[in-house]
Order: sequence, then C-alpha cells, then structure tokens
Amino acid sequence: MKRKTLIVLTLILALIFPMTALAEDMPPIPSIYKGTVVDQDGKAVSAGTINAYTKDTLRGSIDLKDGKFSKFLVTGDVDTINIPVAFTIEINGVEADATADPEVKWQEGKISGLDIPEIKLTVDTSKLPDVSGQVSVEAANDNFTVKVGNTRQIRVTTTPDNAALSYQSDKTGVATVNSSGVVTAKGEGTAVITVTASSSGMLDGKATIRVRVSENPIEITVTPESVKLDAGKTQQLSVTTDPTGTTKSYKSSDTKVATVNSSGIITAVAQGTATITITAAKDNYEDGEDTVKVTVTSAGSGSTGNNPGTNPGTTPGTNPPGPTSFSDVPQNHWAYGNIALLAKSGIVGGYVDGTFQPAKNVTRAEFTKMLAIAVGLAEEKPAQPKFSDVPGTLWSYGFIEAAAKAGLVTGDAAGTFRPNDNITRQEMAAILVRAMGKIDAGTTNASLATAFTDDKSIAPWARGFVVSAVQDGLVGGYSVDNTFRPAQNATRAESCAMIARLLEKI
Repeated sequence: MKRKTLIVLTLILALIFPMTALAEDMPPIPSIYKGTVVDQDGKAVSAGTINAYTKDTLRGSIDLKDGKFSKFLVTGDVDTINIPVAFTIEINGVEADATADPEVKWQEGKISGLDIPEIKLTVDTSKLPDVSGQVSVEAANDNFTVKVGNTRQIRVTTTPDNAALSYQSDKTGVATVNSSGVVTAKGEGTAVITVTASSSGMLDGKATIRVRVSENPIEITVTPESVKLDAGKTQQLSVTTDPTGTTKSYKSSDTKVATVNSSGIITAVAQGTATITITAAKDNYEDGEDTVKVTVTSAGSGSTGNNPGTNPGTTPGTNPPGPTSFSDVPQNHWAYGNIALLAKSGIVGGYVDGTFQPAKNVTRAEFTKMLAIAVGLAEEKPAQPKFSDVPGTLWSYGFIEAAAKAGLVTGDAAGTFRPNDNITRQEMAAILVRAMGKIDAGTTNASLATAFTDDKSIAPWARGFVVSAVQDGLVGGYSVDNTFRPAQNATRAESCAMIARLLEKI
C-alpha cells in the first residue's frame, strides 16, 4: 500500500514540476485598458497617440479616436507588478504627461474572465500642438511587384490635398524611395514603404505600401489606379503586364462592397471600400501582384445599366458603355463607346462647358499624355529635359518624359518634340505600335505596302509602323475613298478609338 502511495505521489510531482517550470518560462500576460482622454477643461481630445511607461520604459502605444481608446495592451514583467503606469499623450512628436483616474498599477492580465479596467486620462493640451484632426492619406495601390533595377512611382491622395509628403523604406537593401515617392528596386525581398502626410494644425497621417522585389517577376500596371462608383455600376480594369501573355486573376477583399469577375469587371454592390487584388502568372516568372482600391459612394439603384466592359470581347464602341455625360457625344456617334470607355477609366476628360469636342485636333503633347495614362506610365521629371522645347514647367512634361524613356515617342533631328503641333495619323500609328512593344517596326516593315489608294503618301520613316498598325487592327482607312491620309491631323475621337483598340491588344 505504501509502495502504491509513493508511486502516485511521484507521478503527481512529475506532473506539477514541469508545469511550474513551463509557467515560469512564459512571459507575463499584458494588461489591457480602455477609457477616454480629455483636456484640462474636460473636453475630449480628438486625436493623438497614448504611450504607457513603467520605470521610463515604453510598454505600449495606441492611437486615439474621437477621444476614446479600447483594448490598450500594456506589457510588463515580474519586476513591473504593482509599479505605477505613467501615461503621455503624443501629437506630432510632442509628448505631454497625462494623469490617470484612477491611478494605474501594472498587474498581469488574465487568460479567462477578463475584466478590462476603464480609466480617464487628463492632459494639459496647452503643451501640445494645436490640431483640428488628422491628415487622411491613401495609397492608390498598397501592394506591388518590381523587378530589380526598375522604378515605380508611389501615388497617394491626401485630405487636405496640399499635405506635405515624406517617404521611408524599412529595408533599403531591398527598395529605396526618394523624396518624390519614386521607389527603386535594389535586391530581392519585401520592403515596406511608410508615407507620412503632414499639414499645419493637424495630426500626421500615415500609409504603408508593401513592395515585393524579384529578379524575374511579372510587373503589372492597372488603369485606373483607384475606382469610385455608385452601387449597381461597373468599371472595367485595364491591366498590362511585362512580360505580356500572362494569365490574370482578380479577387475582391469584400464582396459585400464590390465584386470582380474573371475579365476584370468591377461591380459596386454596397457603400464602403474594398481592395481588388490582381495577380498575373506565367511559366518561368514569379507571380506579379497589384491592387486597386474601390470606393462605393452611395446605395445606388441596383441596376448595372450598360457600363464599360459588359461585353469586353467586342470591338470598342460596338457595345456602348453607358452615358458619357458629354453633351456633344450622343449614343449614335461613331466613337461613342470608345470615348465613354476612356472617360470612365480616367484617360480622357471633357471641357468645363460639358463638351468633349470629338472633332477637335489633338496635339502631340495631348496624345502623349492620353497614351501614357492608358498604358500606366508614371510621370518622369528629370532635372535635365530630353527635348529642348519641353521644359520642366510644361504641363505635359512628366508624361512626355515618361513616354520618351519608354521608347514610345521620339523627337526630331534638332532635338525638339514640338508638343503644341497637331499630331498626324501616321505619327499616332507609330506611337501606338511602339506601345505594343514593336519598337523597331519602322525598320522591319519599311519595304511593305498597304492597300490604301494614297499608300505612296506615307512617309518612309512611318511606313513600317503604319503597316503594323493596320495589321494589328489599331488603325483603319476611310471607306469613302479607301485612303489612309497619313499627314492628316488626328481628332480627339480618332485618338480615343485607337487607344481603346490598343488596350484590347496589350
């Protein structure tokens, strides 16, 4: 009997001691607090960060929202038990002491039966910057892939829109970022870029962007970069990839707000925000990712109508995408569908009087900007302009430089671009073909001919490009006399038609 008792006691001790040792090895459970923050007059402090300290060691931080906070985790250790917790309120880098009522002494939290203590913090706000709220900052895309050596422009929107921006990378060996928000991919890995938006009299706002860098990734460009829709409306995403020929998939973070189909057509469901993630895959390449934020602004009528992309397989314009809102572009206009598609995608816009002026000629600068936006080129603003007649102060400078860097546009022998000259149909054909990646088409197809009656009027330098543009279905002739009219100025309507066709091809 004694032997059995001894065995039982031994087993009990064997179970107890390991559990005790395990408990000693476990870190203390953080305390959790909730409560309010008021100023010296008892008025709620609308914005700021609460910091908690014991023995001058920072133990936790939490942001205020409308003068309240909840589930504030404050860490500690065995030497912290029963030590008073000191609180401060921080606004734009300035801290002021806050008095807790009741006084807080740190106690280890409990796993079950958690009863969160509620406290009121009072702070003398005269020692803090006077803020009226927090700057709102949102990134157009918060997750993208870049090839080592390439660059990518970060685009953000802020409220107020004149907020000053600063950028910081957490891993400069993976990706650096300059003061203009241009990310340069340095080495394989993932870096997080933090964007800080500041405005006088307001609390700084922050946004983070995840940058994935690889030696052999698929890079994605999506147009538009962000979408705002009424519920029931749709939006077609235009996605281009480098390399081409990729398989694309789409996913919504919240299908109760917005859905997206396999063709990249977003449907707004209900008021709120959602993120569309676009993934591109191809053998022997690392998958590429990009994101588009969708904001559904109102409940809407629930009817999708006849919006962009409802029949994406057809030739642009054969399935009109819905009202354009331009008074001079009726639904029976030959380029109605193309104009509506590009307008709703943010590629083209109208005039203050509500017109589009489809028959108006397009300048070389205007067409270059339209195309740059359509194919997703970020503005480039080097200190030294490429063209002598395109100074940095010109409204289209960044787009012309970006298109030139990508090899889509060139200047003349004198080093000028002639931005204010009306673009000709053969010049437009050349730019479109280059946008399809056929940079040398002007040489390889220079000896070929078209079936147009004015074929001989095509300039020698443009012949190959025109032939390629016709073969690829980007441009056509005039049926009335089977002419191409290469030197004729192109109109705004013709520009929309050609760019819409390009977007179907790439």
